[in-house]
Amino acid sequence: MRFTYSLAVLLAALGSAFVAPAQATIVSFYGDGTITPPSGLIGHGAVNENPIHNQSGAPITHPYNAYLSSVYTELSSVDAFDFSTGADIGHRGGAGFAASTPAGHGFASLGVTNDDSNPVWLSISNLVMDTNSATDYWFDTGANVEHRIYRGGSFLFYEQTGPSVYEEIFGFDNVVLGVDIDWTAVFANAADQITLNVLSADSWAGPGNDLPLVTIQMNASYGSDPIKASGSTSEGPYGVWEVSGNTWTFESVETGTAPVPATFVLLLAPLMFIRSITRRRLV
Repeated sequence: MRFTYSLAVLLAALGSAFVAPAQATIVSFYGDGTITPPSGLIGHGAVNENPIHNQSGAPITHPYNAYLSSVYTELSSVDAFDFSTGADIGHRGGAGFAASTPAGHGFASLGVTNDDSNPVWLSISNLVMDTNSATDYWFDTGANVEHRIYRGGSFLFYEQTGPSVYEEIFGFDNVVLGVDIDWTAVFANAADQITLNVLSADSWAGPGNDLPLVTIQMNASYGSDPIKASGSTSEGPYGVWEVSGNTWTFESVETGTAPVPATFVLLLAPLMFIRSITRRRLV
């Protein structure tokens, strides 16, 4: 009897370990500034661009110092930005966003929305870069690419369920956003001058489901001046960028890899199997 029980545990563990590959949902977000409410990503918290670090970590003068007056150390979407004080005031869905995805996005397959008939909007708040960090603000002089990392931010997503009605549906905290500026492409007025990639973020836990943010590829095409609008607050200058043509990949853990307990049982099952055979022989 012990032999039969242990073999059953082994087979059950094997069965739970071989689940289908994780299901990924790819969503494209756009923000062109011509839709209502207004959308865009705002750079603020301007500081002097010097010094920046090179690939060895040594401080240097920014190679394009002659073309810069400052760098923005904070990123916020339109709704999270106070145009008087220049402060990040947190998510205010409906007052503006960073970008949106139209109906047919596919979030329903992850259990985030009931269906895909309504547009979903993105709000970004409190991303901050430390220009004193050699890992967060540096220039690869060989590749002619500037690298920035903004940390500690949050993303919130809102479903538009009616005219001027936006319901928060999910979000991510502790977002780490990498921004790469290809200066060769900038001066060639080429596409993909600025690339944004989410390097990490906390998984969002919703009712009965975990939704980790697997990857975000934000390849934006800009002209030689990526700023579509600019101004000044009591804090200092700010610039507004379009968030356009970006691909976001979300993945549901629930439909993906085997649960940790099943893997743990799988590791123990052979031991249980051997132990039960040994005991049966002894008896």
